[in-house]
Amino acid sequence: MGFGTYWHGWALAMQSQGEKGLPQIHQGMTTIVVTGQTLTQPLCLTTLAEAAGHGGPVDTGQRLLAKALSAFESTGRGDMVAEAYRLQGEFLLRQAVPDAVQAEASFQQALAIARRQQAKSWELRAAVSLSQLWQQQGKQDEVQELIASLYSWFTEGFDTADLQEAKGVLGDETIPKLFADGADVRRQVDRGHDSVVCGMASRITSHIPSDLVVHR
Repeated sequence: MGFGTYWHGWALAMQSQGEKGLPQIHQGMTTIVVTGQTLTQPLCLTTLAEAAGHGGPVDTGQRLLAKALSAFESTGRGDMVAEAYRLQGEFLLRQAVPDAVQAEASFQQALAIARRQQAKSWELRAAVSLSQLWQQQGKQDEVQELIASLYSWFTEGFDTADLQEAKGVLGDETIPKLFADGADVRRQVDRGHDSVVCGMASRITSHIPSDLVVHR
């Protein structure tokens, strides 16, 4: 019940229904903590920060994210820490006085962690966030180099939000050239290590009613 309530609230909040969703998130977290599932605290705090900062005060998201990063460190859990640093970068860009330098550092840290964990899904998310910042700075060559190899690694899921965002960064004219150049060979490397992330995503979405699935 705790996780079901939690993810239902998260889905509502990410659809800009924070007044309904956030109380459900807190209710779900309380149930989860009462049942002794302390190892899930970093994950819950990260997604709570995401939901609270989505359309809400960015400083609330930043405060919760700081707690999440502290929880990751104290528990030693690392399966979502790359995403936490990516969110940190996004919040730094959304604050009253945007800090592009620190935001880039956060995105780079998220990339480094995802690469070390060989978690391609988190790596793609961090790379897209970094690339969007680079595009604003006119670093188009760096953008193409970063995203092209990552995009060509995937063999399916091209209609998902994350890969659609990556495609948007690359531009439609780049995609055919990637595969014409034989870039699909790179997709065969270390695919198994991404199964942990895929499995976690599957568990998350299994708690969310189909009519509440968030399309980013």
